[in-house]
Amino acid sequence: MDKYTQLEKLAELKTKGILTDTEYEEQKAKLLAQRTPTQSTPTQSTPTQSTGTAQPTVAVATLSPYWQTEFTKIDEVGLQAYRKFNWPAFFFVWIWAFTKGLWQNALATLGIIAISVILDIAIDNEAFSRILNIVIGLGFAGFYGQNGNKWYYRKAVKGEMVVY
Repeated sequence: MDKYTQLEKLAELKTKGILTDTEYEEQKAKLLAQRTPTQSTPTQSTPTQSTGTAQPTVAVATLSPYWQTEFTKIDEVGLQAYRKFNWPAFFFVWIWAFTKGLWQNALATLGIIAISVILDIAIDNEAFSRILNIVIGLGFAGFYGQNGNKWYYRKAVKGEMVVY
């Protein structure tokens, strides 16, 4: 029986009142933490010699239940169809990226912010500076909020080097 069928059965037991919410969450976390024979358990991010792509940096089972659930949803609906907004990524932008190991994105963002500061100083127009800062700040916040979970999935599960 595959994990999705088992998850459906757990949900039925919860709906029928056989399992409490806490019991359901515990069982779901245990189920999601189990490896299937086709899954590997990567431990380090190392580029392969032939392809240059990185191996996944963490085993999905070692992630928090939140990320296990989110990555399961991504697997179910597909990366392109997944649309959940990431509020911590929205509010903390490049800091969030550093905490998830997405340092390429964080450095690229900081580079663009540095360029905007230089433009801000060079142009010396207060109204333009405010508009530029608001547009860049909200633009990056929305961009990170919309794509953060997908980037982290691609890094942690697929082992891809993610730059936007």
